[in-house]
Amino acid sequence: MDLQSFAKIEIAISQINTAIDIYMNGQDLFSVITLAGAGEEILARFIKMANKESSLKKHAVALLVIHQEINKNLPSLKNVINSLNKAKNSIKHMDDTEDDYVIMDPRFEAEAMLHRAIENYYTLTGQLTEQMESYYNKVYFQGLT
Repeated sequence: MDLQSFAKIEIAISQINTAIDIYMNGQDLFSVITLAGAGEEILARFIKMANKESSLKKHAVALLVIHQEINKNLPSLKNVINSLNKAKNSIKHMDDTEDDYVIMDPRFEAEAMLHRAIENYYTLTGQLTEQMESYYNKVYFQGLT
């Protein structure tokens, strides 16, 4: 056995970059969601320790404001966060015997999770990895220049 120490921030970066590689190669979107989601969660903890706001929290708060404006009532922040994490958690866990199918748009969920993970990385470091830049250039910025 060869026990070593690994920095969790490096693990998160590796998970996100691997998720991007899988996505860019047109492979398994469920793995993209899971890997990007794991990296996003780790980085969110570092962001919280730095007294900053994670991508998930920013998105949830924005949705709360919009929901209140439209519906004049306010769901809990926890319910909004659970809704934003539904796809990720649905493919990672099986709660009971009637939980054997997932209804989602895998491409949308993969891109949403990648965006949250990358946004967390940028919030924490102020920079992007090469894979992150390539992803944004292909998915969001293609044809804009």
